[in-house]
Amino acid sequence: LSPRPALFLDRDGTLIELVEFISTPDDVRPIAEAVALARVGQGETRGDQAEDGVRGAGSASQTVDLDHLVHDAAVLHPPVRGADDAAIGHALFGFKCAVLTFLQSVLGAAVRHMDAGLVCPDVPLCLGQWIPPLQTTTVAVHFSHRVTGILLLITLLALAVRGARSLGPSAARTLAMSAGVLVTLQVILGFLSVYTRLAVLPVSLHTLLAATILGVTVGVAVITWAPGEGSDEESEPAELGAIRHGT
Repeated sequence: LSPRPALFLDRDGTLIELVEFISTPDDVRPIAEAVALARVGQGETRGDQAEDGVRGAGSASQTVDLDHLVHDAAVLHPPVRGADDAAIGHALFGFKCAVLTFLQSVLGAAVRHMDAGLVCPDVPLCLGQWIPPLQTTTVAVHFSHRVTGILLLITLLALAVRGARSLGPSAARTLAMSAGVLVTLQVILGFLSVYTRLAVLPVSLHTLLAATILGVTVGVAVITWAPGEGSDEESEPAELGAIRHGT
């Protein structure tokens, strides 16, 4: 077999900057030296210099068959499923947080429309007890709203910690960490709403934050959902797609 010029790729982000996962084309940030070398292979520039991890072979007058390169690299270095599984885990957790937030919003609406905002006029106790007698619907709904609020606080704080630890710098990480801050403020506003006997400002901010938290949790779920998951078609690695299109 006669030697054929080729680019040698490894699997740790030598063509693009290493990120947790890629969900949009904007997430692909090519390394300048790698792009220059790819263009050498396409005959767009001249030179045979390569940086660590990306090497060229052959003279500058020769060109690389990128179709063979993409095929060979895709066969020899299939996509790592672990990253996809982690992204799906983040998406599912974000979805659960969004569902819990929606449930809490429904309970809050029920409290408002049933005029049950002050059936427990004391905080953090309810009717002087940690668990009040649930003999009326209004007390049951109000107390359920408080319990679900505490559960949502714990869940979104867990989302924030998980995002900070396992997500790279991205919109999803920012949203996940924001959720922890917002839900803490939301609980404080809930207490203030009762303490001030449903004053307009804390109640209005409480309602606004509820919608904001729902949007944030849905955003985390959508952004972290792995693109193409569940498709029967074999997707091309993003690094190779960047080379093929000269980006």
